[in-house]
Amino acid sequence: MGAITRTLANNITTGGVILPSGINNTSISNVTALPAGVGGKVLQVVTATNSTASDTTSTSFTSSGLEASITPSSTSNKILVITSNSVEAAGTSGFSSYFSIYRDSTNLGDLSMGFGVIYSGISIVNPTILDSPSTTSSVTYKFMGRTQSASTTTYFQRYNALGTITLLEIEGWK
Repeated sequence: MGAITRTLANNITTGGVILPSGINNTSISNVTALPAGVGGKVLQVVTATNSTASDTTSTSFTSSGLEASITPSSTSNKILVITSNSVEAAGTSGFSSYFSIYRDSTNLGDLSMGFGVIYSGISIVNPTILDSPSTTSSVTYKFMGRTQSASTTTYFQRYNALGTITLLEIEGWK
């Protein structure tokens, strides 16, 4: 154990690095790219905001007006969708509201419940998803909501609170 401790201490004090056998400083300095199949680099970021209050009494998912578009540079890239919005469910009795994220006309959450439910009252919700659109065409992501019944009203950007949506194109991996 004494030889290992001395070697580590010498390398730490002299700024040296202990490399596994077969790797030397020359081979490390020749590395110019990550191995194939590795991804994860952020290629572009798109952000949109909306502070215009809106509402719906529809039991079908309806746009809140909060949306952003992005054009992926490769079909293997992912889109990380991060949202934040104030949503309120109000009505006469037993009222609730559901919210989701759509890619164009595709619900990325549960078909009926979306990403979650709000039971009577106002909440700040932050649904987030890593999507694989598999396209190089422009796609639009939308914050959507619906009511449980016609006696419920779902409010978005309530009291003109700022809603945000951020899209990050992430380099794909195999």
